[in-house]
Amino acid sequence: MDHDEFVRHAVRIAESADRRAIELAWLESLVTRDLLRRSVWPRFLFLQHLPEHDFDPSREFQPVYCRICGMRETGIERDEAEYRADSPWVRPVSAESAVVAVECVREVAQFDPEMVVAGREVLGRMLDAIRALPAEAQLTDLVRSVSGVVKGNKRERIALLETLGFAELLPVAGHRGYAEAFVPWDHANSRMPSEVFKREWAYPVRFWTGADGVASAPPGTLTLG
Repeated sequence: MDHDEFVRHAVRIAESADRRAIELAWLESLVTRDLLRRSVWPRFLFLQHLPEHDFDPSREFQPVYCRICGMRETGIERDEAEYRADSPWVRPVSAESAVVAVECVREVAQFDPEMVVAGREVLGRMLDAIRALPAEAQLTDLVRSVSGVVKGNKRERIALLETLGFAELLPVAGHRGYAEAFVPWDHANSRMPSEVFKREWAYPVRFWTGADGVASAPPGTLTLG
């Protein structure tokens, strides 16, 4: 599939997605540690405001990539089996993986209401722990603050925190997330902190400090709060 056809397909997938089910499945995963289902919400966040566009070569990186979505011009594939087998919960979010996750991971339609309630409580404790951090807190403090709250290893916790950055529950001054508008690929991947270790984190939470805190209210149409 070429870029332009894939983008049109991606926009249709995002428009038809069951946003509420995706969010509830993510909440439930905070208790069950079902990482496949957890992987869908951050990818939906990435996809939800993707604009329909033609291939536009990158100005910041090699021109074989689109500056808007990061995809190549031709040879784009979506492989559900590969996505399920390739630890999607700890891999970078891309337009290709976002389409596979939202279109193919149908397990998000199944959730236990009691587990959702429990997951909402876990999210609340996570956000409370982050609120308690001092203004000078850095990303290492951010990870440590939720280590006793949610099940999982360090990489899983980082992926969770990156998702909260996507959703702008962890706002970052001067760097918007994906809650209300799409962030072009060139912009998201060329903005880097001076500290090298922070560059391994996803945009925008790679810029977060304790001074940014936690959003006072869910941004956009977010229904998790």
